[in-house]
Order: sequence, then C-alpha cells, then structure tokens
Amino acid sequence: IPETLSSIGGIASILGNGQQFADTWADAQVQKLSTRWRDHPEGPTAIDASTAAAIDAVSLHVRVAPSNVNFFADKGVLQITVVNDLDIPVHGVHLTLTPGQPRLRIEQQPGPLRIGAKSRTNVQIRITAVTGGRVPIKAALTAANGTPLGQNAHVDVRVQPTSTWIYWVLGAVAGIILVLGTYRSLRRGSTRATSPAAQEISLDV
Repeated sequence: IPETLSSIGGIASILGNGQQFADTWADAQVQKLSTRWRDHPEGPTAIDASTAAAIDAVSLHVRVAPSNVNFFADKGVLQITVVNDLDIPVHGVHLTLTPGQPRLRIEQQPGPLRIGAKSRTNVQIRITAVTGGRVPIKAALTAANGTPLGQNAHVDVRVQPTSTWIYWVLGAVAGIILVLGTYRSLRRGSTRATSPAAQEISLDV
C-alpha cells in the first residue's frame, strides 16, 4: 500500500486536477483494509487493478519522443522532445538523461517541465563531446517524488567533435597542397631541361 500511495501522489503532483486524483485513489487503498472483504477476497485485487490502470492512464501518455541526432561540435545544445498526449496540462515533470557511453557528457540536467494539453515541448540540454562515436542516451521521465512516467526512451547521438574532424580536413587540404606543389615543381624542372634542345643556337660569323 505505501508504494502504491507514493505512485498515486507522484501522478497527482503533475496534474492540474491532481487533488481529485489523489483523493479518489488514495481512499480506494484505505478501503482495502476494510473487514468487508473477508468474505470477498477478490475485492482488494479489483481495487489494485483499477488503481494501476488509473496510474498507467496518466503516466504512459507523458513520454519522450525517440530520435536520432548528429552532433558535430565540441560543445553545444542537444534538443529532446517531450510529449503530453493527455487532455490536461502537466507540470513538475523531471527529465533525466544518462549517456550509455563516456564519449558524451551531460553538463546539466534540465529543470522541471510544464507541457500543455495535447502538446509537446523541446528541451535544450548543454552537452560536451569527448570523443567520436555513437552514444545511446537513456531518457527517463519522473514526477518530483521519483514516480516513473511513460516508458524509458533512447535518443541515439552520433558524436563527432570538431577537434577530431577538423584535423582530418586540414590534413586533407595540406596533402592536396603538397601534391600540387610537387607536381608544379616537377613540371618546371622538366620544361627547363628540354628548353636548350628545343632551340637552335647559330654559330655562324
């Protein structure tokens, strides 16, 4: 019962009409302790099923939209989309991002979110790329007391820091310049070597 009451409180905390939700389903948990169920053991089971369905009806409709992102910088902003499919606005929603690889670092987790009814919001998070590669980021939504919302989603980020690819670009440019310079030097040398043979010097006096 305490665990279920915690979930009820977490869901109620994000809803505009949360007090009504909390009163209804917390009272249902208290009713499970009634002696009336002695001859009807199926009663508490039915209450638990109804409570779980009510919690899921809210939590599963606040979610992170999965996405694939290319991040070609040393530092910058990663954008995550959070969706509210409910008919009422929600607030106090916490988004926590956990990179699956140390190639990318989250500088600061976002603050509590407010999302309008049947709407979505774009959350901007500052990140730092450590090294190149693919990084799956676990995106979890919770209420203020830690009650999970929605289902954990993954955002796949392809990381390529500027300090990595810029060296390849500069190296390629330097290589092209070296090849062109060598080619021009060889061409000039060949032209000078063949010039006297191509001309006839008159020795007549």
